[in-house]
Amino acid sequence: MAIDDPLRERIEAVLRTLPLRQDLSATELESRIAVAGSELTRRAKITLSFLPDPGAPALDKQATEALHKLACSLDTAIHTLAFLLPEPATVALVDAGLVPEKAQQALEAMLKSIDGAYLSFKPKKPGRPPAHLKKILIDSLGATYFDLTGKRPTVSTRNNKPSGIFYNFTLKMLQAMRLEFFKPEYGVRRLCQVWRKRRPSAAI
Repeated sequence: MAIDDPLRERIEAVLRTLPLRQDLSATELESRIAVAGSELTRRAKITLSFLPDPGAPALDKQATEALHKLACSLDTAIHTLAFLLPEPATVALVDAGLVPEKAQQALEAMLKSIDGAYLSFKPKKPGRPPAHLKKILIDSLGATYFDLTGKRPTVSTRNNKPSGIFYNFTLKMLQAMRLEFFKPEYGVRRLCQVWRKRRPSAAI
């Protein structure tokens, strides 16, 4: 199906360059790529919204950070509902009156509202996006990499510079998002250190 969003189209094109999992059907992989493409597009647009635009109204720092924290919590909940709940947990939620699919839809609707707030305003002093957005973006790329490849993100060093499949994927994704000015070396190394200590099933 055609995508009427050049940014998302570029992002999904990079996702398809990954060594995708062999234990999932083509339909399941397409579904995961679509989910990841939508999430990463949203994150990229929020990050890009911090770039200078003098004509836009201002949203103060406290409000921006509060919206960001709420969005991160909703993201975590959505990803957990979509991919990480074992069957007994899903059954328990249904027995308690919560249908995961409907809950996910409700959370996604809340995220769209947050997107609207972010994209309608600019920080009082536009400039480069704050550091915490860069961290969240790199973390999202790590979770996406794990979800689509089944492998933990890792980084190696060659000629005193980071290298490897995940690092190259990060560079390509930042280029697709038009965020080339982000320097991901530290963020990628930090993320990979975290993943070395993480349970294989923990994708968030």
